[in-house]
Amino acid sequence: MTAVDNHVIVASFGGQIRTVYGHLRKFLHLHVGQHVVAGQQLGFTASSGHSSWPHLHFTAKLGLTPYEPFAGPCRRGPSYWASQPAMPQEPYARDFTLSPNPFGGRKDPPWDEAVRTGTYVAGDRDVYFRVELGFFGGGPMHVTLVRPDGSLALDADRQTELQGIRNTWADFHERLVLDQTGQWRIRLAAGGRTLVDAPFTVVGSLSTVRNRRPNPVSVSILPEHPTTADVLQCIVSTSLVTEDPDFQIMRYRYRWFVGKKRARAITSAGLSDVLRHRLAHSGQTVRCKVTPSDGRLSGPAASASVRLG
Repeated sequence: MTAVDNHVIVASFGGQIRTVYGHLRKFLHLHVGQHVVAGQQLGFTASSGHSSWPHLHFTAKLGLTPYEPFAGPCRRGPSYWASQPAMPQEPYARDFTLSPNPFGGRKDPPWDEAVRTGTYVAGDRDVYFRVELGFFGGGPMHVTLVRPDGSLALDADRQTELQGIRNTWADFHERLVLDQTGQWRIRLAAGGRTLVDAPFTVVGSLSTVRNRRPNPVSVSILPEHPTTADVLQCIVSTSLVTEDPDFQIMRYRYRWFVGKKRARAITSAGLSDVLRHRLAHSGQTVRCKVTPSDGRLSGPAASASVRLG
């Protein structure tokens, strides 16, 4: 822990390579000189120190000189990652929120104490919505509201006032006549590209409004044909926009099993988790079971398994 942030520095190859994991949560369960292995959890992502948004600040150094491990526009040549993930190139929605109340203050990211909903009562209503965006350079957003019978309740361009730099978001407010019960849809598009296509429900009375279970997810384990030399990664596939019908903030309960023995359990907002290196041996079956939750109700669990070669 320093004045800058809470961070972990991992030295490898005799100290020639150092990787820095910054802005972590307090109370790290590590100590200087401790030996760590691939897949071991080093901490929890947070916003400690000089930071305005929860994120992982990752730095790779060769000696004391930072270097770019990704191959691409910033550095030509081969990737320094064992398996470099694909990087987004187009704007996309990182999250979407509907609320009956205005945003602002701690109702904005990164704290997000907004009242979220996926259900409105029929009538003249204030509908507030916010989209969090990645790789979005600004410009107008085309907003479409579609009634259950397919007719348009709104079809208009709205200007965006961006609120960040790396991760940005835009807020909107519409006064709508919700004159049909059933499933409505809200669509946001920019530059001819649809970024949000989300359903919400209009009901006849407040007494019928209920919190609903999160939507189902699917799970996979990578690599598909692992050996004991691999670190196994459990990946959740879901929509970043409609993972919950009430647009609540999601979390996922990961449970790893080696054979019949549970090897790891953790609840995280992340869409992936890893199993520590060499917890499983050749011939053993490894299973990852994931249960989505909105903090009050759980969705159906999903699982995947692989056998180590």
